[in-house]
Amino acid sequence: MEINQTGSLWTSSFKRLCFSNFLIFLSWYMLLPVLPEVMIERLELYPFLGGILCLLLTGAMLVLGPFFSYWIDVYKRKYMYMLALIVMIGILFCYTIINNEAELWMLCAAQGMAFGVRTMGIFTLSIDLTVSTQRSAGNMIFSWLARLGMLTGVALGTVLYLQYDFETVIHVSVVAEAIALFAVLITRVPFRAPIGARVCSFDRFLLLRAWLPMLNLIFVAVVPGLLIVPSISDTEVYHFMTYEVIIPYFAVAVTGFLLSIFFRGFLWKDKKEVYTQMLVGLILLFAAMLLPAFFVNDTVLFTSFVLLGSGLGFITPKFLMMFVMLSKHCQRGTGNMTYLLGWEIGISLGIALSYYFVITSLSETVFLAGLLFSALALFLFVGGTYPYFKKKKKR
Repeated sequence: MEINQTGSLWTSSFKRLCFSNFLIFLSWYMLLPVLPEVMIERLELYPFLGGILCLLLTGAMLVLGPFFSYWIDVYKRKYMYMLALIVMIGILFCYTIINNEAELWMLCAAQGMAFGVRTMGIFTLSIDLTVSTQRSAGNMIFSWLARLGMLTGVALGTVLYLQYDFETVIHVSVVAEAIALFAVLITRVPFRAPIGARVCSFDRFLLLRAWLPMLNLIFVAVVPGLLIVPSISDTEVYHFMTYEVIIPYFAVAVTGFLLSIFFRGFLWKDKKEVYTQMLVGLILLFAAMLLPAFFVNDTVLFTSFVLLGSGLGFITPKFLMMFVMLSKHCQRGTGNMTYLLGWEIGISLGIALSYYFVITSLSETVFLAGLLFSALALFLFVGGTYPYFKKKKKR
């Protein structure tokens, strides 16, 4: 069994977990732009149910949350993660053959539950396989890869759907899940003796003392969530020889995200600095919504999505750092899961709001709504979240 005795972060096991983590978020977010639209068309549903569908996916994650701590104490964490991935693969195939609304709701509920279990599993495994002195750095990397998977998944799902069809999106998503499964299958995980966890608790699920950062994070996550559904139409088509190449604006956001990760290493040497980087990220997020709220053309949209990706690149690791620093001893996994729940709740609320705007013929107000939520996130961080964090942090 591979044991990390050198204190190095980048062991082969950690690399495989990072790769698996990226793929599960890539697969998850490939579906979000297209699944509601396809199901509304195929099953002849009311359009507002597209937003309800995404809320159900996130709501189902919360249902099993109180049992997470007990399950990972009683059962092997690696096998729980692998089982959740197998369930997800089966659900993905079922989306291509369902023919009524009841089956859709059951699949969405099952998928949301499985996604919650697998993310809890991968976060716990990453902590188990990282030495204590490197866990904060490992958490930051996992956070970046999850958001990179989000942005890449939305872009890839959009391209595959527009250039091919829904079945192609499903097949690529299944392949990503299968590779993620194999990456963990060949990873050796050390044995953890049971500690007698309670059957039902908030451990590994919800860090109550981080309620204010979680609310702040939800406001942030609503902003990209608002743009996921319109991403189907927010694309540029380029002609290359005899081919048409579709470039979604979320692909541009990926570029901004990667650039922000690259430059922050040069601009800030203090890895524990939170306030300035969060402030820069939130201002970039606000600017990303401000430009298209008043000026709409291709150049403005391009700039807006670069700013969106850059803002998320600054915000993502620092929000997670706040959750980790607010957690007490042995609550790091709980902080990570609370951070994830904040993201997913915000994303699903953003998608639901965007469907409401489409139904009420207010599609042009999406960026105004994004401007509102980005402003709320900025003011709440400066006036409430950061002072609360400074007062309550434990690390």
